[in-house]
Amino acid sequence: VYWTVSYSAAAALAWLGVRGASPADRIPRLWFARGFTGYAIGQVLWDIQVAIDKNPFPGPSDLFFIVLGPGCALAFWAWLRARFGPRELRLPLLDTAMLSVAVLVLSLALYLPRRGETSAFALAVLVAYPVVLLGAASLGVVLVLTLKPRLGIGWPLLLVSIMGSGATWLEWNSLTLDNALADGTWFNFSFAIVAFGMGAGAVTCRLEPSDDVRWERFCEGTL
Repeated sequence: VYWTVSYSAAAALAWLGVRGASPADRIPRLWFARGFTGYAIGQVLWDIQVAIDKNPFPGPSDLFFIVLGPGCALAFWAWLRARFGPRELRLPLLDTAMLSVAVLVLSLALYLPRRGETSAFALAVLVAYPVVLLGAASLGVVLVLTLKPRLGIGWPLLLVSIMGSGATWLEWNSLTLDNALADGTWFNFSFAIVAFGMGAGAVTCRLEPSDDVRWERFCEGTL
């Protein structure tokens, strides 16, 4: 119940962001809304699969769950493309690719030794969950460091929540390989917390220029 409510609330918040968006921000916020809506649809499908006792992995719900990462990545990419030309985009793309490869290597190192009888396709789906979410978070971090917007509460909340979602899926899929999943745990509840955080972050983040010189220097130094 709390998964369904929180994922639906995140989608609703994202669509509220679309409704109040300026023309320049409308496309990125549409991608957030689409990604969160797919996530919510995936949860409803998972509810149905459990209710009818036909819950395969990978199943129909996974097709929709996994669009969250690409939706967030496309939102960040739309913001970057609107402000930079092709040549200027090379460095952010390279930074994001290197961080994403690191996540891929981590996931493979964690999952491959415990693969057991898991099929190659199922293992690929298990790996894809954390990689697409943490890859999207990587692009979001690179975007913030490159554009240096005024932080407020929106950007930290959005990025930390996407990272949290990637981390929870990384652990969830690890427990799946160990056949150690359980209902009603605090860990399970963390999915609801980070989902609501993503929705709240998506509706409150703004690309307003910062006038904080120390923040700008921090971004440059980190890059």
